Amino acid sequence: MNWIEEIKSLRSPGQSDSALAAELGVSKQFLSDVLAGKKELSLQKKLLVWKRLGRELDREAALAFLPAKAADELVRLHEASLRSGRHDSELTPKERVDDWTNDLIALRDARGMTDAELAADLGVSGAYLSTVLSGKVHLSWNKKIAVWGRRKYDLSRDTLLAFLPVETASELIAMDRARGRKRAARLATAAANKPQQVP
Repeated sequence: MNWIEEIKSLRSPGQSDSALAAELGVSKQFLSDVLAGKKELSLQKKLLVWKRLGRELDREAALAFLPAKAADELVRLHEASLRSGRHDSELTPKERVDDWTNDLIALRDARGMTDAELAADLGVSGAYLSTVLSGKVHLSWNKKIAVWGRRKYDLSRDTLLAFLPVETASELIAMDRARGRKRAARLATAAANKPQQVP
């Protein structure tokens, strides 16, 4: 998904950059920088654009919500995994979409590591790992990618949503469900109004 093209698609005929920037709650200069590819939209601005688009929340869209560097790294790791013939693991069940505690435990146990060894493997302190495992802090982007790469997870929509803050992922899922219900209601109405064919 190309955010530059999506933003351009929101522009009304004859609408100025200033007016579009005001609608998005950004400065004209920031919008110009985004459209020129010099800056990236924040997660909140991506959500604002997404709400106006009303598109399906598929894998490509979920990937687009990640920072560009994180998305590129995930795609690179995924392609390397496919080339090596390694099979993807299932993402561990999550009570909260951004809770990586079970993934860390599964990685530790699969490799027969202690918490200290896992911390060293991930390049974090034992104290940091302890706070993540206790649920006091969330795993950072780059450490989620490290766990994902070591576990060889798939690149599905649900896996990608697990990289986002829980509020953002929940909002995206709710918007996608609402969009699906609207589409189903339209199809049901169209089917009900379609003339019946007599056999």
